[in-house]
Amino acid sequence: MIAVSGPVLAHLGGWRGDLLSLSRDGGPPRPVAELGWDARAQVTPQRRLALAPDALFVLEPVAGPLLDPPLRVRRFDLVRGTEVAREEGRGEEGEAADHFRLERAAGGAVRAVRCGVDRASGRPLYWEGRVPDLGQLAVRPSCSGTPLLAGGAWWYPIRVEGLLRVGGAGDAFWRGDPAPPLLLSGRAVVPGMRGRAAGLWQDGVWRPFPLGTPPLFPAYRAPLSGAAAPFRGGVVALVRGGGPLPALDAGPATPRLPEGVYAGLAALPEGLFGVADGAAPGLVPVALTG
Repeated sequence: MIAVSGPVLAHLGGWRGDLLSLSRDGGPPRPVAELGWDARAQVTPQRRLALAPDALFVLEPVAGPLLDPPLRVRRFDLVRGTEVAREEGRGEEGEAADHFRLERAAGGAVRAVRCGVDRASGRPLYWEGRVPDLGQLAVRPSCSGTPLLAGGAWWYPIRVEGLLRVGGAGDAFWRGDPAPPLLLSGRAVVPGMRGRAAGLWQDGVWRPFPLGTPPLFPAYRAPLSGAAAPFRGGVVALVRGGGPLPALDAGPATPRLPEGVYAGLAALPEGLFGVADGAAPGLVPVALTG
């Protein structure tokens, strides 16, 4: 999982998924904290990263593995990388947009829970309500991911099932296996797979990548963030194993990463990088060929 704001990149990963690292100005990510995991249950809690101009926030549950209230927000200093404050509680009601969970409620309705971080105050945010299932959502028994608010609509990427839009131009559902969405020029951009075809949804319109594009990620293994990035006026998508990266509206040159395992793409002022995954993260510049 990554978060990017200006020259700062935060990464959460490592073998247990709890190693927090920071990078500035394209420099190597340096580990700053091990956030902890449940060794007895062999599970790492769900977490989300959020960057503000002067702080990094980590959203996590107070107890248990799932991001459900009560919530905790841990604030980290961007210079030293040390934890400086914590906020706990159910969360203030607001536009919580860092994590969602959908589950089938009594009577067949789909219940939605969203949580997030208020970047100004560092306090947790929470929202709960119902969303239309349009007669197509399986949600057995629940699913979770990263939502996006764009164009007056909430976008919910549901792994292997499809992309759900609520509000805006109207409630709609598109079948496929979407990755987390990206806000680009005010539009919702969602990379993903439809069958064997790789492409992306732009405000719900499917645009396939050229024939021969490899799968962006295995089923159920979409990255938690950084699945796409702005690139030369267009957009480029991550291929988890590296190699040529598919792009749309970005000119004839082909972006490429060395073969490896990548957690996401990061568009920094210094250029476009792949975030290498593993015991410790690394930044790998994206090269251009052709």
